[in-house]
Amino acid sequence: MTDGQANDIIEDTMKAHWPNWEFKSQELKVWLEELRKFDFDTAKNAINELYKTWEKDRYPKMPHIMAAIRQYSAAQYKTGQPAALFGILTKDGRKRFFDTWGNADCPRQEIEAKAERVRQYCNDNIEPGHIVHFYSTDKREDTGYYGEEGCSVYVRRQQAKEKAIVDILNGPDTKIKRWLKEYMNKRNKKTGIKSGKLFEEPVTIGSVIDDDIPF
Repeated sequence: MTDGQANDIIEDTMKAHWPNWEFKSQELKVWLEELRKFDFDTAKNAINELYKTWEKDRYPKMPHIMAAIRQYSAAQYKTGQPAALFGILTKDGRKRFFDTWGNADCPRQEIEAKAERVRQYCNDNIEPGHIVHFYSTDKREDTGYYGEEGCSVYVRRQQAKEKAIVDILNGPDTKIKRWLKEYMNKRNKKTGIKSGKLFEEPVTIGSVIDDDIPF
């Protein structure tokens, strides 16, 4: 949320529930900084829910408010459709990690805040120049691959990879298709098993390792 929205939370929600709550200038600065990390509606609704169950005479301290917002956010977005939210790219455009997945209904602000934390970690601890590549979570624009409903995110991700590989193998002749065929025919030096034999027939496909594609 913006500074203005964070201030509205304090003035119109927190002080409305606990009228005797006074904020000193330095304390107000800290509150604004913490509240900015969250979505406006999520924070407002979480504080309203906290007030309904708050039985103490004194207003809640910051840890109580922050915990309430996080718990409300987690409960609100834990059952939606999993989706790839963003990827971290190196300065030359290659993927640093596997894409970060989460709930497609998660507020955009929370996705951007998490992506920025990961990007900053990479810049500070690995090398500077990392960028974020966001994916659309709008179902009308979605052209991605998803696994079966009811499976875990990990299983659905594996199923999605397998479907994507099948489509590549059944598609037109491309550099990626030729590399994939070559990769699937490679044998493990220790076991002698082909990469393509990791999965069942009739279509034998191997794991996708994004950073290993040599182009």
